Order: sequence, then C-alpha cells, then structure tokens
Amino acid sequence: LDGRPVDGFQGALGERELTAFVDRLLAGVPASEDEAALEEQIAALIGAAAEATAAGAHDDAAAMLGALVQELPEREDLAGHYALALIAAGKLEGAAAALAAVPETSKDEVVARARAALALAADAPADDELAPLMQTVEADPANHEARFELASALAARGDRDAAADHLLAIIKADRTWNEGAAREKLLKMFEAVGLADPWSVKTRAALRAIWFA
Repeated sequence: LDGRPVDGFQGALGERELTAFVDRLLAGVPASEDEAALEEQIAALIGAAAEATAAGAHDDAAAMLGALVQELPEREDLAGHYALALIAAGKLEGAAAALAAVPETSKDEVVARARAALALAADAPADDELAPLMQTVEADPANHEARFELASALAARGDRDAAADHLLAIIKADRTWNEGAAREKLLKMFEAVGLADPWSVKTRAALRAIWFA
C-alpha cells in the first residue's frame, strides 16, 4: 500500500501496528480472535481508509477495506465502507457488487449511505455535457429542469456545495416543482453524506430557512 494510507495516522493504533494488520489481511491471515482488539483494529483501519480517500489515495483505501470485507464478509458496515471507497475511486460496478452482497433489508447506516451515494453517482454526465448545462442555466435561471440536471451532475461529481445551491434555488422559486424533486435530491445527498456530517447540518439549516420562510 506504499505506506500512504497509514503514514502519520493518529488513531487508536500506531502506524506500525496498523500496517502490520493490513499486511496480515492482504496475506490472508485471519484477523485477531480477541473481539475488543479486533474492533480497535477495524476502527483504526476505517479511519486510515477515510484519510486515504481524503488524500486522493482511493485505490489504497479500497484495497484496505476490500481485504477487511474478505476476512469479515458478515459485517454489513464494512461492505458499506468498502462500497463508499469504490465510489470515491469511480468504480461504480465494484461498489454495486459489494452492496449486492448485503441483504436489501439491511438497516445499517453505512450501507444506506453507500446505496444513496451510488444512486447519486449514477447521474454523472459525460465530460462534454456539464458546460452546456451551465450555459443553459446562466441564460435562463428559471429553467428548473436544466438546473436540476446540472445539480444532479454536480452531486454525482462530488461538488456538493454547488449542487445544493442549485437545488435550494429551485426550492426557493417553486418548492412543488416536479413533485418536489429538488428536495428529494437534497434528502438523498444528506443520506449519502450522513445526517451528522457538518455539510449536511449546514445545508439542512439552509433548507429549513427556505422551507419555512
């Protein structure tokens, strides 16, 4: 893993311990039978994978989490984290396969986030489609259909702030447009990010301010 995901990691485990744990997983060595120790290692690995994703080392994050899922296939939350890492890497088919192994009845929060994120990512346009949408919205701000398509494209690309701005603009102009599609898209974004995430908290406040104005 080139040392990138765990380099300088300040979680529950030290860098050397975490690296050794990842190496054992990748080598197919069973994880610790000590439940408390295993949970500590899992939490540290999830944290390291999140840091790797934030640093753009998507393949490393996916490799770590994939090894963990292979070792502990019954853990639905790990499948969710793995799928999120694959989505961040642009590997949507792999993410769909990871989630397909989880029962549809799963109530796991991370799985729900991953499924919502996958649904959003599926709306990603071709590279040459984004600029025309922007031009259309600039020329006709009241074109809610184009603005919604633009917001969906931006959300799929991970530009949450810009996507939310466009969706909130639609809601402010006409909250009932297309049976509330803009609000539903925002709710899907909140689900994908997590309701406790600072971005979700901030954007939900903006939505409430418009909705109850």
